[in-house]
Amino acid sequence: MSQFANELPRLTLFENRESLEPLLEGLRRLLAQNPGAVRLVASALVAEGRRFAGTAEGQAWQARLAGSTLARQGRLIWQAFELDTLIDDAPGRVPSDWLRLIENAAGGSLEGLLSRLLVEGDI
Repeated sequence: MSQFANELPRLTLFENRESLEPLLEGLRRLLAQNPGAVRLVASALVAEGRRFAGTAEGQAWQARLAGSTLARQGRLIWQAFELDTLIDDAPGRVPSDWLRLIENAAGGSLEGLLSRLLVEGDI
């Protein structure tokens, strides 16, 4: 077993004008060119976040992030681009719903199905 097996993935963000400006410009361009796609992604993210916040683990993360600089900066970006105006109150299926449907359709063995399809060259 790898020495890293028990470590959680970590996302590290830092303010760097050379990487932040292109990221924000890309988001602005995406909003202008395809607001429908941004609406779907933002609605799915919010729906997944609300579901996660309803769990014990989600509540623990919410408490950890409540005063963080990263969460505050993310909120500033969210508000600056007015992403709340794009959110559907009741989105359709979100990514976790689709994964559950796929797993159920695969008879509860998604890993087995994906492994078989990879071996057969179908994916």
